[in-house]
Amino acid sequence: MNLKLATEADWEWVKAIRLEALQSEPSVFGSSYARESLYDEAQWRAWSAGQGKAIFLLYDGKSLIGLTGVLAHRDDPTTAMCIASYLKPAYRGQKLSRLFYQTRLDWARGQGFTRLVVGHRASNLPSMHANQAFGFQETHREPHTWHDGTEEQEIYYELLLPGYIGGG
Repeated sequence: MNLKLATEADWEWVKAIRLEALQSEPSVFGSSYARESLYDEAQWRAWSAGQGKAIFLLYDGKSLIGLTGVLAHRDDPTTAMCIASYLKPAYRGQKLSRLFYQTRLDWARGQGFTRLVVGHRASNLPSMHANQAFGFQETHREPHTWHDGTEEQEIYYELLLPGYIGGG
């Protein structure tokens, strides 16, 4: 397995796996296939890389099997947010999310962030279990209307990076 930091030049790979994720798991993301399938090349290049963000592509040999990301929080310069994690179904249950978490933690620390946050739809139990297994603590819940019109709470978690000693 190889996790690669995406660049703007990887935009077509990022687009392919992100659209696959949105199409195959529409209920777990904060965006939709209908919205992102309309993005042009410039938007995909900006989504793939840029200041204050990192998108990582996971490969099994030469096969692209997953995506994850982390970016600076728009309202708090000390905080980074985990975003957009997806693994192809055949690769789930193999503890590859640990690789995603560790990579995002390492990136956030390297950028000087002291806090990492993540949120998910209340019904997304795999995300809940992964967040908790990696040491994230629930901070709060908020009502949320999702892109598909469903009203369901969003659960938020945080991990304070200076105190992080390992997990998974």
